[in-house]
Amino acid sequence: MAGTPTWKGTTALFEGPESGIYAFDESRTYTQIRFGPYDACVSALVYRGTIGTGSLSTYGVKSCTVTKQKGGVGKMVTVWEQWSYGGGSVLPADEFALSPQDLNPSVEKNPYFATVCANDHALELARQAGLDVSDASKNAMVELLALGAGAGANGVALANMLRKGIQNYYQASFIYSYTQYFASLPSVSAGGFIGTPGGTLGGTIVALGLSCLRQADDLSYSNFVYKRTQSWICAANGAWESVLYP
Repeated sequence: MAGTPTWKGTTALFEGPESGIYAFDESRTYTQIRFGPYDACVSALVYRGTIGTGSLSTYGVKSCTVTKQKGGVGKMVTVWEQWSYGGGSVLPADEFALSPQDLNPSVEKNPYFATVCANDHALELARQAGLDVSDASKNAMVELLALGAGAGANGVALANMLRKGIQNYYQASFIYSYTQYFASLPSVSAGGFIGTPGGTLGGTIVALGLSCLRQADDLSYSNFVYKRTQSWICAANGAWESVLYP
């Protein structure tokens, strides 16, 4: 009767003859099969997402399992999935996007009405005159006319727009996003401040004279790669109050 095989003399793991299986499907995988004492195999288990070294430096662990064989022998099967990309680049190239957006501010924030907004009394009169054609509104319009040029004349123009139902105006802006990929966890920002954008189009944005409000970063993880997207809302005419966004 044949004896039961046992593992003696070492706790090292050895690759079996079936090891070294490459497979090309939705991704490229390499299967490594090793044998050793069962307890040693269990101790050598690696977590999914662990990055390899040496010839496996562009691979990450997809799965790792240990089964118990006769004589206390363990069989460990590790499936490595390649996370590198073509062209000799381990990570995908940086990406960027520039998308138009309408800030849609209230009409009184238009630079044309700066003299009105700088005069609290004139602004209140313009708002009152722009409500309707009541006596109170008419009186407010008369007061605006009496203020003369500057705040008075522009206040009348603002009141007439408000009477027509023009509450907002189109102010062009951009949402600029810059995406990078990392093999390890990158830093992220909560945003909420005025700053100069980085990345591919950062210099172009600065050259346009736009003021940019940093938004919170977006971070995701897939297939052993971290993806971080930084974004800014960029607009002209001092769209962001430095008191609110230091």
